Amino acid sequence: DIKIQGITEEIMEIALGQALEARLNILGQMNQVIAQSRTELSANAPTMIAMKIDQDKIRDVIGKGGATIRAICEETKASIDIEDDGTIKIFGETKEA
Repeated sequence: DIKIQGITEEIMEIALGQALEARLNILGQMNQVIAQSRTELSANAPTMIAMKIDQDKIRDVIGKGGATIRAICEETKASIDIEDDGTIKIFGETKEA
């Protein structure tokens, strides 16, 4: 049974240098394909929207036994998370959802 006492500083320097070189190589290849980010996402890209409502309106969004929020999720195919502070996060498979 052989146990290593740790990684030496020299090995860490080599590993971090290789990681930097690899990352820069990947970024360089990405820039060859597309030099600039697109200004708009594709309509087919997954989307997340966050909004805030009054805490006393949370129960209205959820509905009795969760009926309202469940109906919205089924109709839109979106996922909805509601925080106690009134923050609502809506996740959709597409922007239209």
